[in-house]
Amino acid sequence: RNAPVAGLAPAGDVQAPAGASLSGDIVLPVGAKMVSQSLSGNRLSIDAELADGSRSIFVYDIAERRVIGQFAIRNK
Repeated sequence: RNAPVAGLAPAGDVQAPAGASLSGDIVLPVGAKMVSQSLSGNRLSIDAELADGSRSIFVYDIAERRVIGQFAIRNK
């Protein structure tokens, strides 16, 4: 469970150039509004309300600089 995923840089390996910070764009669907976020290692979890009012969790990998997952939040 805690083993690193093959091919991904551990959080300590994601570094900004000296004297600078990391920057970039995280692209969510048109009309999405970020409700909250949480950082764990090199993964950013974004809770977003979509244009249709539904909610999704997006997982962004900082090392890969891309969204690696989207999970719909639904009632049973």
